[in-house]
Amino acid sequence: ATKEGGKSALTEAEKTDNYDLGWKANLLDSNLIISTSIYYLDINNYIQSLYYYDAEQTRINDDGKPAYTAGLGNVPKITAKGIEFDAVYTFNNTTLRFAGAYSDPRYKDFQYAAKPPELGGLSTTPYYDISGKTIAGASKVSFNISLEHTELVVGDNELHGNINYNYVSSFNPNTSLSRYAKQDGYGLTDLAIGIATNNRKVDFTVIVRNVFDVEYGSLYDWNSFSPSEPRWIGVSLSSKFF
Repeated sequence: ATKEGGKSALTEAEKTDNYDLGWKANLLDSNLIISTSIYYLDINNYIQSLYYYDAEQTRINDDGKPAYTAGLGNVPKITAKGIEFDAVYTFNNTTLRFAGAYSDPRYKDFQYAAKPPELGGLSTTPYYDISGKTIAGASKVSFNISLEHTELVVGDNELHGNINYNYVSSFNPNTSLSRYAKQDGYGLTDLAIGIATNNRKVDFTVIVRNVFDVEYGSLYDWNSFSPSEPRWIGVSLSSKFF
């Protein structure tokens, strides 16, 4: 809405029917734990960020292009299917973990998505049908690998380290699914090394985010770009006395 007028759009409650089948196993004297599941989701009134056609603002702008107002709203129906996998192996004060997923979430019924800039113009309806397309912001493949180790040094002092790699495949971040919008697949590595003293009452840790300074900026449409976060180095100091 604008100060000249308009109306609100109420968000309906989301309803999800979930079907899944899973399997879990403890192996190697419970040092290796594996779990996996396949699932299918049927969601009505899916809640996400939307753009609503604003007739009053369009009239005020008078530039031949539809104007929109952003807000939460409902997609009539989406479906999602996929598989998830998680494995944890523990040995010699070391924990190795792999967690991954393949998912295929799609708009089952979404006939009123706001037009992206390349489909602008007031000659036809301000909305278009994206039923059947992958939902905005959803990557098909994602996984995480982490390795954590602790070691006693000089009495009861504990040296600990963790390295983590997280990957997501490409996706379209634009809620209108602009053909120009794209987030390429990328993987980020984080590292933490620290020492805990006096039965973990004091912990000092050096943290490095995005160790390899990976560039993963997103195009939201032909003229909108969101940069990635560069490498970040910091320290964490925590203490507890009770």
